[in-house]
Amino acid sequence: MKKRTIIDGIILSLIILVFASSSLGSTGSECDLDATLINQDPYPALSGEYIEVLFQINGVGNCESGAIAELVLEYPFSLDGGDSTRRIESPTYIGGDHNYNWNILYKVRVDRDALEGDYDLELRYSNGRILHSDLYTFKKFPIIIEDGRTDFEIHVESYNFETRNLVLEILNIGNQDVEALTVEIPKQENIIIKGSNRNIVGDLDSNEYTTADFEAVPLDGEIVMRLHYTDSTNERRMLGKTVSYDSTYFVDSLENKKPEKTTTYIVVGVIIILGVFLFLRRRKKKKSKKKNKFDI
Repeated sequence: MKKRTIIDGIILSLIILVFASSSLGSTGSECDLDATLINQDPYPALSGEYIEVLFQINGVGNCESGAIAELVLEYPFSLDGGDSTRRIESPTYIGGDHNYNWNILYKVRVDRDALEGDYDLELRYSNGRILHSDLYTFKKFPIIIEDGRTDFEIHVESYNFETRNLVLEILNIGNQDVEALTVEIPKQENIIIKGSNRNIVGDLDSNEYTTADFEAVPLDGEIVMRLHYTDSTNERRMLGKTVSYDSTYFVDSLENKKPEKTTTYIVVGVIIILGVFLFLRRRKKKKSKKKNKFDI
């Protein structure tokens, strides 16, 4: 009887041990979480704009204590509300499916001065309601950012000394189209503007050029300019530029070259000679008629 009791105790201990091992093993496998980036809108992101990033946490189906995720924000990213933590409670939202997925959407602001390049968004996650400092898993997801800003080249195309018409050529050398481009020449020693110092030239696509005319009296040297434009993020921007002016390039240009007067003098001389000839011929005919009349 005593021997039977010992055997029953051993069997009971083995059963308890098996259940305990099974329970420990299933807890690890049932709450094996993984994260992926499902979507980024827009792609690529633009400086000064928002992007929506949709993450998916896989394997939360039987996490009895729920799950937690936190988005780690470093420059150039930020959240308007500042709350980067998301929680999913159990059993309110978690179903019985082991492969249940949890979608998390963040609306992230990109700094307006962010340069083009690849940046990382880090997502930390774990089971439970608290993200412990040493018990979480993390993944970094690359976010591509394009800069809405562009750049320009400016040259003096022509200058007419008589009409004081200064023509500037502006080339959009960036990879972004711009809208409402305005060229401004502020007050300075090297140029005197007559009339408006601003010229609205309108929209300008990437790798395209346009011109802007000013009535001005420029001096040799550097002319400071300001270009105002609306970029692809609808942000109004200003870019300072300088353009070099050298009057020697335009002194002998066709529009400044005065017509030679030799040809004019020849034409005028021929006209005068022809006029005198016709006048004398006509006078001679009149005299001849009068003489014939008296002879009769």
